[in-house]
Amino acid sequence: MILNKLTSITSIRMSYYKIVLTRLIFSLISVLTTYSNQLRATINLIQLLNPTKQF
Repeated sequence: MILNKLTSITSIRMSYYKIVLTRLIFSLISVLTTYSNQLRATINLIQLLNPTKQF
């Protein structure tokens, strides 16, 4: 009984950590994509403002 309870607690904890980890990864990916899009937009703006410079 005690061992069974322990294993269930461990599995619950593991699933919780998996959920937290996946959420963290997804938020990191979204932040990175947003940042890269902003960077690309800034580079495009700079290219529009002075077309002599090449990136």
